[in-house]
Amino acid sequence: MATAAAVIMDDCYNRYSKARRWVLIIGVLAVVFMVYQSASLSFAQTDYENAVHYIIDQDPQAVIVSTQPLVEGLYMADDKRIVPCPNDVFSLVSLYKKGAKYLIIDPQAYISWTVNGRRFSPPLDDFLEIMLKNVSPIKTFPHLNSVLLNRFVLDHNEQILDSLSFITHAKANEYGKIRVYDLGVVLSTLQHTLSAS
Repeated sequence: MATAAAVIMDDCYNRYSKARRWVLIIGVLAVVFMVYQSASLSFAQTDYENAVHYIIDQDPQAVIVSTQPLVEGLYMADDKRIVPCPNDVFSLVSLYKKGAKYLIIDPQAYISWTVNGRRFSPPLDDFLEIMLKNVSPIKTFPHLNSVLLNRFVLDHNEQILDSLSFITHAKANEYGKIRVYDLGVVLSTLQHTLSAS
């Protein structure tokens, strides 16, 4: 796409002498915009490390269930103490019985745990959506600013309309945040909520 734009600008510059000024202005504005976007991305920070350290500061031997274990495992001395979030509540209960104490939900959940299986098309699947609606996290981190979230979504895009809708509603629904939950509270709330249904 960038090549096509450059070819069109070059053609207009060479063919139409009256358009040269506008071609140069558009070119300069495009470069300024790209520098701004690049700087915004390069200075942006995520909260994966902060979320992991928050838990480790509370409990140095904590076992964590996460929707992004590969990245968060980079910030743990023993990456075997962070496990992938399962797709069903029974597996989550099993992890809790084996010693998992915390659950971290991040924007990755909207790739792998949606009801319809399509990326960036909330609501989340089963117990995760019930949890988001009924359990308060013990800690929340801002995680992805709008520039990083847009990049994250578009890099993982499969359905452009779903992705654009997700980006549009991201701020209101706080999709870019990392949420840390006490797994015992999550399971207790799920049990209460599911038995009341």
